Amino acid sequence: MGRYDNHSGKVPYRNEHGYIEWLTPSEIAAIERIDAAHAASQAFGNGDVGGDRNWSAPVHGTTADGRDVTVSLGQGSRNGETLISDGHVGLGQFYGSRADGKGHDHYGPNGEPYADRGRSN
Repeated sequence: MGRYDNHSGKVPYRNEHGYIEWLTPSEIAAIERIDAAHAASQAFGNGDVGGDRNWSAPVHGTTADGRDVTVSLGQGSRNGETLISDGHVGLGQFYGSRADGKGHDHYGPNGEPYADRGRSN
């Protein structure tokens, strides 16, 4: 008997509970993408996930008056600018759309609002 053993192109895959399931390679790839996205979401706020050449990876912090915030600092051409959202929010909340009631406020180098979306006080 071969690797596929009449499972229509499926291969054995050990799931998160330790059980073997027979899945297609594309099903396994989809699970791995979801797992990677979940891991990134869980790690969001630690300074290692998110950001790009213009923005630091967001971090969870606390203001001097004890308010929890999520912040990303500008770098390169955006040096001195800040993205901020109230609370220790996740990836989808921080980068989400204003239409969905998500996102962050954007402040310039002198504290002037560039995009005040009502996400921080």
